[in-house]
Amino acid sequence: MEFFDSLLSHQVANIIFLALFVGGLGLAIISVIFGNITDAVGGVFDGLDGVLDFDGDGFGWISFTTICIGISGTGAGGFLFNSLKIAPIFALLLGLIVGALCAFCAGRFIIVPLKRKQHSGVSKPEEAVGKTAAVIAPMTKGAMGEVMVEGKSYTARPVSSDLVFASGDLARVERVEGTIAFVDKMKTEEVDVPIHSNDDPEKKEK
Repeated sequence: MEFFDSLLSHQVANIIFLALFVGGLGLAIISVIFGNITDAVGGVFDGLDGVLDFDGDGFGWISFTTICIGISGTGAGGFLFNSLKIAPIFALLLGLIVGALCAFCAGRFIIVPLKRKQHSGVSKPEEAVGKTAAVIAPMTKGAMGEVMVEGKSYTARPVSSDLVFASGDLARVERVEGTIAFVDKMKTEEVDVPIHSNDDPEKKEK
């Protein structure tokens, strides 16, 4: 134990804990504001990008955002206990417990209810299957984006990694897994009326 204490003095530990707090909090805020930030690394962590269990059971509260909150909570807890002159290694362990509690509470009682409310207009996400969706966040190389179906937004992913969708494209929802809509290209003959159109049909007839 003395070996670990010599490696990690209280001063060094405080710097590390503050870095964890600021870094985790910053990433959490960015992910909430911009969403799907894991696309920036090629979708490697797409599985953590807010795939939530609406019932809040099991581990459905885990997402990239809650992990960042957990890191931030670990830093805050570690800094607090380290400031009380508890051995840095124990401060770290206690900080991890605080971080886990922060991540769970944020996911279970804040993020999951918000996601549930966001999709409250559709009784079941599966009802979007077979419907036309408007792409509102581009998708490339299998990375996730976002689509709008009947006024409700869904995190979306192409059914095939070679499909590319730009903002404004129309897509067809093939299936829904959790809260992720898997979409395919719309065939020209399937498009009757554009979803977003400011044109007046009467003007077109004239």
